Amino acid sequence: MTKRGQLAVMIAAGLCLSVGIAVPAAASTTEDADVAFDAFVDAFWDPTKKYFFTNSDHVIDPAHAYGPEDGLYTDFWWEAQLWETVMDAYQRTGDPDQRQMIDDVYDGFVAYHPDFENDFNDDIGWWAQAAIRAYGLTGDCRYLERSQELFDGIWAERDATYGGGIWWRKDPRDQKNVATNAPASITATRLYQATGDESYLDRAEELFAWVDTHLQAGGHVYDHLEGPGDGTLVKWDFTYNSGNYIGAAVALYEATGDSTYMDKAIAAADWTTTHLTNGGTWNNEGIDDGAGFKTILIRHLTNLATVHGQTQYLPLLQANVTQAWDHRRASDELVGANWSAPTPEGRIQSLTAAAAASALQVVPFNGYSGPQPGTGIHDAENAVTTQLGAESSSEGFLGRGYLAGWNSDGQAVTFHVNTAAAGAHELRLRYAAAAGEATRRIVVNGVEVGGNHRFPGTGSWSTWAETDLDNVDLLAGHNTIRIEYASASGSSQYLNLDRLIVSRQLEAENGTLHDVGVESNPNGHTGDGYIAGWNGAGQWVDLTTSVEKAGRYDVAFRYSAGAGDASRYLFVNGVGVVADQAFPGTASWDAWRTVTVPNVPLEAGENTISVIFEPGNGSRNWLNLDHLTLRYVHDAPAPVEVPSPPALPPGTCGEPSDGATEAPGQGVLSSDNGWDTGLHDGAYNITMNLWWGSNARTYRLYENGQLIAERALTPASPDAQQVVEAIAGRTDGEYVYTAELVNSKGTTWAQPVTVTVRDAKPGTPALSHDNWDGDGTYALTANLWWGTNATSYRFLEGSTVLAEGTLAASTPAAQAVSHEVTGSTPGQHTYTVEFTNAAGTTLSQPVNVTVSP
Repeated sequence: MTKRGQLAVMIAAGLCLSVGIAVPAAASTTEDADVAFDAFVDAFWDPTKKYFFTNSDHVIDPAHAYGPEDGLYTDFWWEAQLWETVMDAYQRTGDPDQRQMIDDVYDGFVAYHPDFENDFNDDIGWWAQAAIRAYGLTGDCRYLERSQELFDGIWAERDATYGGGIWWRKDPRDQKNVATNAPASITATRLYQATGDESYLDRAEELFAWVDTHLQAGGHVYDHLEGPGDGTLVKWDFTYNSGNYIGAAVALYEATGDSTYMDKAIAAADWTTTHLTNGGTWNNEGIDDGAGFKTILIRHLTNLATVHGQTQYLPLLQANVTQAWDHRRASDELVGANWSAPTPEGRIQSLTAAAAASALQVVPFNGYSGPQPGTGIHDAENAVTTQLGAESSSEGFLGRGYLAGWNSDGQAVTFHVNTAAAGAHELRLRYAAAAGEATRRIVVNGVEVGGNHRFPGTGSWSTWAETDLDNVDLLAGHNTIRIEYASASGSSQYLNLDRLIVSRQLEAENGTLHDVGVESNPNGHTGDGYIAGWNGAGQWVDLTTSVEKAGRYDVAFRYSAGAGDASRYLFVNGVGVVADQAFPGTASWDAWRTVTVPNVPLEAGENTISVIFEPGNGSRNWLNLDHLTLRYVHDAPAPVEVPSPPALPPGTCGEPSDGATEAPGQGVLSSDNGWDTGLHDGAYNITMNLWWGSNARTYRLYENGQLIAERALTPASPDAQQVVEAIAGRTDGEYVYTAELVNSKGTTWAQPVTVTVRDAKPGTPALSHDNWDGDGTYALTANLWWGTNATSYRFLEGSTVLAEGTLAASTPAAQAVSHEVTGSTPGQHTYTVEFTNAAGTTLSQPVNVTVSP
């Protein structure tokens, strides 16, 4: 961590540059998670030394050479983080090779650092935290013992200076920070859970209380205290500080059930997700140590979102994973430090690449396939700056601060912007210009779009205004927008820049017009004109746009309503969205305003947005419509399978609670698929029998590599052990089950079993009728004589639904349902019936009914 102070200065000054190249977009899936981890291992793992290389080219870089063999291999705290990346993968997959790698990384590290000597207490703390996690995953007692030893060592570095807390380093004792104390609190909580020793819980709560009191306010987690007396608070904003705080709070909530800890975790998560993103993607915190910071946040935030049901954070997490993976480079599948931009060729550090690799392991997949648009909200202090600093002294800014001290050639800010679709966009800049009107050069994707863009004076530095660039062409996906002081282009005056908002722009006059006109009076409109003469039934406009990703979009309308308050019916893709959308009156027809409709659902591909005068819905008054803008917002949280955190085996390793003398015997998995009904219907039991050998105390069951169940067992060697896990709701397909048996002496994998489901959907219903007299009144009857039962049905004539309803399922019993048809017209009628359950729909053979004239 010797570069930490330099990193903070670099990030505060915004000197994190990125050079991008184009790569094909692809979303994150289970297969991508496998590819990402394998690519990381291929690039950085040395199986001979059992150690990770610092750099992808396996060449020593003097700028970061702190690890073994002159920096060829990673330094102390990096290797702890990379060890956790391996655990991230193993916890997702249960892969035996990854389980072995957990031991290998540890053994390789101990070979170079047998005594774990380090002057930095946070570095030691990372290993203490990782070791207790390894113990939970493997049951290997040496990891518990190591975690206890390391934690006890850094606890000794605590004193009453600044009111408590552990020093960052031993000599000199110059600061106390979140990065030392919050991870130590997590470790102490986990040690309490593993050992039952309440002194660990007391220490965990004391450390968290110190961080909570001295290094955070309202969910905003700061960095450290330093200096004499009560200390000076240093308010660096790093994602890992928030992550560590969230992790410590959640761990204490798990251990104590005290909801106050959960409230604190949520407050920190809210602040972080609001303030430390760039267009919805985590800030680029540079290379070296900073590149690994967001990994720590993502682990703890995902745990909060999934295990503890705070799913409001899942869309942001999933979007970040997709954004990172979209921007990987094709040559080796590695991802760089700036997830908002394509990864450049050349050297990548292992800690940098591990961030995306870990994120793909821990964040649940949402099934999306395609490029990931950003949210369009870009706080200037989170962008890439050149010779520019940030301030937060003038009131009224929206993010963490704003860019200031901007009045010289060479000073610039670059925004990395990812869009939902190619085409015209509105660029809205929020600024203050107290010294008078300022001007700046604006360059988009290397092309000048505003050689001398005006920022009218605002009168004071606390008065903020907005200025727009309209109909700026952007590419689908990644773009760069650079705002620079260039005296040769006429740049002048000081300027404070707060935020850039990027939205897709559709000119109303270019839509499909229905009985409305277009005017083009020079009154401040954008484009070629605006819609006018609009005050009657049957008048509307259809605006068509394509987006790359389905989801929710904020739709904003620029309008004037000089005759007073107006309203219209908003209709999107054939569905009413707002029956009577208000457009408040404007001072004149030359005074333009914007009204926003949030969270409008759009489909991937082409969408039609209709603005309609519909008196029946309350539409009223004259309205001029200039344009609308679209800005992607994160999707609604999708249902996810809630994982369980790994069980921490109770007891100490000196006296194992399970009394094991060797690793468990090998269990045998079996299934009763089809035994109960004769149908392979997706509902069955997976049974593990351990007939002989040392008993297990923990059982973990995996389905197609995913952990689906974890059970604590009571060892009673040499008695047999059995675990029965009920499985339900599986669709047709093949499912491979594997299982781990764990005790204090090791882990043994059970023999796998493969289950084939082929009868999950309903059996095929037989459709009949009783129209023996041909008179047009008859009954249609559907019988399911054999097969998996349905839960609903639909009778159809052609594609027209005649009747539908629910059915009571009781497989393998027969099912029957009838529908009475009356007044059928003469001629031939063809009927079918659909039977449906959660696994799918089955269609009967058609039946023809002839009605006599």
